[in-house]
Amino acid sequence: MAKKSLSRDERKRQIIHTLALWWARDEHWRTSTQLARALGLEPSSHFNTILQELVAEESIVEIAQDAVPGKFLTRYFMLNPDNVTDFQRRRVIKIKKGGKIAGQMELF
Repeated sequence: MAKKSLSRDERKRQIIHTLALWWARDEHWRTSTQLARALGLEPSSHFNTILQELVAEESIVEIAQDAVPGKFLTRYFMLNPDNVTDFQRRRVIKIKKGGKIAGQMELF
């Protein structure tokens, strides 16, 4: 399946939107691999370059921690708390069909 090519600015907006959704769910820190997979992309140096540009623009925050001591650093990214507007909690409703739960929806 072919993936849609987005411009660099559109991809940055998509990353920020994804981090904002995770922020609303109290899931703040994510790795670049988790971000790429959430967007349906493969982690790459091009994707990491976009993340570093967002860090330089102070749209997102980065920390590096030892995942395996002495081997490599794992970089975690989060939406910049200074730029976060109030995200309202989503309300989850259950959808019933024939008295049984058929699914659920999130309302904004």
